[in-house]
Amino acid sequence: MYRSDPLLRRAPGPRWQAPSARGIVIAMKPDPDFDAVVMEVVDNQLRDGDPPETRQTLDRLLAQGLPKPEARRLIACVLVAEMYAILAEGKPFNPVRYARALAKLPELPEDQ
Repeated sequence: MYRSDPLLRRAPGPRWQAPSARGIVIAMKPDPDFDAVVMEVVDNQLRDGDPPETRQTLDRLLAQGLPKPEARRLIACVLVAEMYAILAEGKPFNPVRYARALAKLPELPEDQ
């Protein structure tokens, strides 16, 4: 099933853990600005309908009974995993990979 607070899970001490695209857990300090930017990107995708899979995923998760904030955070997890693939692994944005990861929610990218 889904986990609560999937974007950043509290780890012991002052660090946080975020899922990566390859199942590697990345330890990082909490950054409210980063969280806000990621959620803004998700909201922009939902508002603009681009990619359409983002809205389809939100609608599907809501139909499955997830609260809207949790559904948005799950989508954000996929976005962060895609960002990791782009930035850390040097891969180009892949809309097919992104859409496939969205389609697998509520299974998180680290679980795939």
